[in-house]
Amino acid sequence: MLLLALIAGVISDRVNRKVWIIILQSTACVLGAGLAAAAYFGKATPWVVILFTFLEGIIWALNGPVIMAVVPSLIPRAELDRALALNSVQFNMARLCGPMLAAVLIGAFGMVAAFTFNALTFCRC
Repeated sequence: MLLLALIAGVISDRVNRKVWIIILQSTACVLGAGLAAAAYFGKATPWVVILFTFLEGIIWALNGPVIMAVVPSLIPRAELDRALALNSVQFNMARLCGPMLAAVLIGAFGMVAAFTFNALTFCRC
């Protein structure tokens, strides 16, 4: 995040934010599906997981500034402080509940199910 923050900020200021978010989320979905496939075929070695984690980290580093720039344009100014607080709560709850849910999925169904669930969370109907 620290290394890509300036680049990500410049990109988020110069591109169509909606398109950029779609590209980043789609890339994260493909990475999640790739990791699920690697686990399914027994190829999820520690180095493969590290590579996917590194690439996913790049995606999220590029995604952060765009999300922060989009939220104020979607919310009326009078409700912006509450919306930003709710957005912060959502991120922190995901950080808290995500690993717990992953542990339950791994314990009940195995690694492939956890990685597949992660890939499916990027799909929007």
